[in-house]
Amino acid sequence: MATRQPAGNPLTGHTGPVRALAFHPDGHLLATASVDVFRDGPGRTWSPSSAAATSA
Repeated sequence: MATRQPAGNPLTGHTGPVRALAFHPDGHLLATASVDVFRDGPGRTWSPSSAAATSA
């Protein structure tokens, strides 16, 4: 936050805007949901440390 620079590359995979996200309390999982559930499915989960999708 102090540098106001991105911490890593953007997460890619959703085709519509992401409207919701939540971190697991332990910080090792991020869940996102897009507005276009017909193309993107109900949501995705990510590993914040690697920026890799863990499910689609």
